[in-house]
Amino acid sequence: MKGPILIHGVLLHKYGYLIGLAPRNIIFLEGGLGSQLIGMMTYLSLKDLNPKLRCDVSYFLPEISSPTEVGPGNIRRPWELARYGFPLDSSDHIVSRRSKFRRDYIGNSSELTARIRLLGERNWTSVFPLLPETHVGLSALGITAKQEFAAVHVRRGDYLSVASRVVSIEDSIGICSRFEAQLPDTVVLLSDDPFSPSDILQTRRILPKKNILFAPEFDPHIAHGIMRTSRVLIAANSTYSWTAGMMLENPKAIAIAPQEFYGQGNPRLNKVFQVSSDWMILRDNGA
Repeated sequence: MKGPILIHGVLLHKYGYLIGLAPRNIIFLEGGLGSQLIGMMTYLSLKDLNPKLRCDVSYFLPEISSPTEVGPGNIRRPWELARYGFPLDSSDHIVSRRSKFRRDYIGNSSELTARIRLLGERNWTSVFPLLPETHVGLSALGITAKQEFAAVHVRRGDYLSVASRVVSIEDSIGICSRFEAQLPDTVVLLSDDPFSPSDILQTRRILPKKNILFAPEFDPHIAHGIMRTSRVLIAANSTYSWTAGMMLENPKAIAIAPQEFYGQGNPRLNKVFQVSSDWMILRDNGA
């Protein structure tokens, strides 16, 4: 039954878009912290240019306080931006009845690419101030306020069941080994799943000269803040660590992200995040 239902939904979506039912002048916010940040950044970037622009938050209603499974492999996330001064019940937010006719992610890739390029032109650190809890997390790791460190984000958790591309811990540590001479002495690994004993042994074997710290499962805002305060960020193919890279606090900090966020079968989607950087790390065939 899934096939006919899916086809019917796609046809309904395309028909509605063609006859003008598609929502316009609306930025839809959804997903976890990273996706919400990108959505709000997009809305803030464009609203001065388009007074008609509205921010749709229907995904978050009815409001929930923790991730909730709403179907097989489908988890709805709670509103996270109130901690940065953006309450869910803001007068700027609306609920649109036309959300079923919005363009799909792939079909909207060219517009998304233009938006991501625009986001890179603004400093976001004051718009989304670093939460004070970040310093509590750093202190728990034994890192002082002025200490330079590298942060490595390894994306796992429920993401593994839906991802078109998985950047493994081996890939991330491999990048670290290539840039070992440029890394600070302390390297912090963060993930949404606990690190296994083999992860710990392998990382310390590959980077024996570094002080390797494995962060516990921090609150997502604390982990995001720790990435923001790093001097070198090795991001995952994740909007979560990508947004941290866009908000780096250290003026001398650098962020390195995978060239491909999605599987190789999605070149249009890969281009979306590639435009946020003028330079890419070239493949090292001798590694």
